Amino acid sequence: PYPLFPEFNIPEKHILTKTHCGGYILKSMPEDYILTTDQFQTKCLTTVDGDGIEKSYDSTRVAKAIHLVRDPLDNIIARFNLARKQPQVTEYSNNPEGFR
Repeated sequence: PYPLFPEFNIPEKHILTKTHCGGYILKSMPEDYILTTDQFQTKCLTTVDGDGIEKSYDSTRVAKAIHLVRDPLDNIIARFNLARKQPQVTEYSNNPEGFR
């Protein structure tokens, strides 16, 4: 939020951010989105701004990282919910039938 709201004070130490670091493609097989270490880092340092323009962060600005590992079933549900938010995806209803 800091570039958008210059009146916010930038924290002196760390800013926690969320990224999916690539590696997930809707409707593809796992072998289609396995990344090398360099590809993973590049994806982690990449964002899309409000205008849809892709930008990359300088890796020297990253001091620490937290790698969150979730229960695989939680990931399946999260990806189902994410897929339903995509405008081109219409075949999944928000009920047990759509989920299966």
